[in-house]
Amino acid sequence: MCGKLVWLRDKGKKGVHNPDAAKRSRPLLGVLTIYGMKPKGDDAWRGKVYNAEDGKTYTGKMELVTNTKLKLSGCVLGGLICKGETWRRVQRWAPGEVTGSG
Repeated sequence: MCGKLVWLRDKGKKGVHNPDAAKRSRPLLGVLTIYGMKPKGDDAWRGKVYNAEDGKTYTGKMELVTNTKLKLSGCVLGGLICKGETWRRVQRWAPGEVTGSG
């Protein structure tokens, strides 16, 4: 399983912290940030996570917590120290679509 950046607030943001100097001027939009994820139990995967904020790649863990929540972590020291966030599934939205009531 893998994942790439498909939306950024700053669409022109570049990977200035990438250790590969040739990649520092490329836009981050479209870059693979989650890759090589392989199943490790029920609703859990292990692989690699690229952090564009510091340009480093970490051992990664993903866990589907509920049908709408996915916990993603990047780890060092063989998984001893991990930092991550929980993502929430959003409903599909199209430009021009009216949402809410009222």
